[in-house]
Amino acid sequence: MFDVAFVITGGGPGTATEPVSLYAFVVLMQRLRFGYGSALSVTVFVLAFVFALVCVRLLGRAAVGDRE
Repeated sequence: MFDVAFVITGGGPGTATEPVSLYAFVVLMQRLRFGYGSALSVTVFVLAFVFALVCVRLLGRAAVGDRE
């Protein structure tokens, strides 16, 4: 995922091109901001879960539609 963001933005100055998951890791482990890092981690999980749920539902509809 990082390479796509890097290519699209051209790298940006400094850490401007940093995915949310990497930013959450840096905040949580390197800066020791446990509350903020945990909130970012939960946000990443919820977004990934919602995205996966939408994909499964759409693919499920397509599969059921093909059977009929």
